[in-house]
Amino acid sequence: MITVVTRSSITKGLRMEGSEEKIDLLWGGEEIAKFIGRTRRATFDMLDKGQLPARKVNGRWVVERKTLIAFFTESAA
Repeated sequence: MITVVTRSSITKGLRMEGSEEKIDLLWGGEEIAKFIGRTRRATFDMLDKGQLPARKVNGRWVVERKTLIAFFTESAA
């Protein structure tokens, strides 16, 4: 069986076959900026410096939503 994964299915969350865990990804610096409440410029600066737990995939920044939440809640503790 071949499963085709489109970008829209990833951004809306992808339910893995045989698993109940949902992958909720934020694609692009602008989406990440909106989520963390920072400007686009500040977010790209943090991403470029490695200050956020994101990685580049095909030239676009991507991070799992729960990873960002954990990063900020652990940093605040």
